[in-house]
Amino acid sequence: MPDKTDSEPQEPIKTGNARKRGASPASKAPSKRTKAQRSQKENLEVKDQEKEKSVKDSSMKKEGTTPEPEDMKHVAFDNKDSVRSVTPREQFQKDYGILERGHIYFFYRPKVAIEEARDIDDVAKLSILLIPRPSKSEDSKKNMNNLTGREAASAAPSPAPQSRPDQFFRYMVLGKKHLPFSSGKHEVFWATVVDVGHDLANLDYGLQRQVYQTKTRGERTKGAARPAGRGVYAICSPTDKNLPASRRNRTFLVYMLTHPIPPGKPQEELGIETFSSFLLQVKNPTMPSAPGVGLKREKRAKYPEEGMEEAFGEGVGATKFAPTNPTTLIDYEGAELLLIGDKKDIGNIVQNKRANEEMQTAVSEEAVNLSTDDVLRELSMDAEKFPPDALEGNWV
Repeated sequence: MPDKTDSEPQEPIKTGNARKRGASPASKAPSKRTKAQRSQKENLEVKDQEKEKSVKDSSMKKEGTTPEPEDMKHVAFDNKDSVRSVTPREQFQKDYGILERGHIYFFYRPKVAIEEARDIDDVAKLSILLIPRPSKSEDSKKNMNNLTGREAASAAPSPAPQSRPDQFFRYMVLGKKHLPFSSGKHEVFWATVVDVGHDLANLDYGLQRQVYQTKTRGERTKGAARPAGRGVYAICSPTDKNLPASRRNRTFLVYMLTHPIPPGKPQEELGIETFSSFLLQVKNPTMPSAPGVGLKREKRAKYPEEGMEEAFGEGVGATKFAPTNPTTLIDYEGAELLLIGDKKDIGNIVQNKRANEEMQTAVSEEAVNLSTDDVLRELSMDAEKFPPDALEGNWV
């Protein structure tokens, strides 16, 4: 029998009507069109989109405004506001370098009937919230160390807005109640994306204290989720074209902690370190899982057919896991993730020391300038509903 603590979360929580960023109507049902037919249709769509873009750009110039820079039009987190839409297949094309950056928040939830956790034994689940941000660097379009495009993008996110719930987010629950410890061995963890949306108010509602009735035990109470850490993150892929494909096609989630500094007892027990990174992979939803592990097939992510082919391949050549490249793959509720502890700094991953320096600078500034109340305002959360003790390095 598998250890339940090692399995993926079995019951995703629904916190609102989430919108899939970049999702396509094609995700509703597999298409039986041939590749040639799909390609012809996509070409027609692109021509229509380019015509629409040209009209829109002309209109913007007349109004005295300018369209977004070319390098920002295809950035994953900005799809909903982009002036150039893309085809389903384009949404899943791989890239290299800094694929995404933003702010990362860690939460834990006490076990049922326990209002306040006093140590990790009182914790039921650990979860991660990712809120992508645009690049902080104004010259992200310029080459850095002879890199171009996303390979040259800044790793530092722009400052998080205060008291603005209308932000794109992904919320994922881990299969264990602590992150992989940097002990040298590669620990393997499962996680499931349980909520994706553009309104943090919906997430707030789902994480609040809940009281419910059961047939056997009567009234039960599930304590509110508690913020236990905040930092900056980047999802990146190596840019060295001389690496073997097996290494170059990896993606890493790298984070640096800003709150609390230094980490306290909760962070020590939950495995939230001042700096860490993981190999991040996505499971093919059509592939079987080990007995007792993973989501039921009907609850797994439903990708468009074109996305499935780009990410996992076709037919007998399809893979069970794929790198999280592009990050569009984790924009779907029910996406099952594999996290493997593999501590590397972002500079070594993308072969760009400046990326690591930018991230460290952002961390230093935000750790000093942001209070605990500021962090809660970033999340549009109330301290009375979501006590921030762990965010300050204390259990209670």
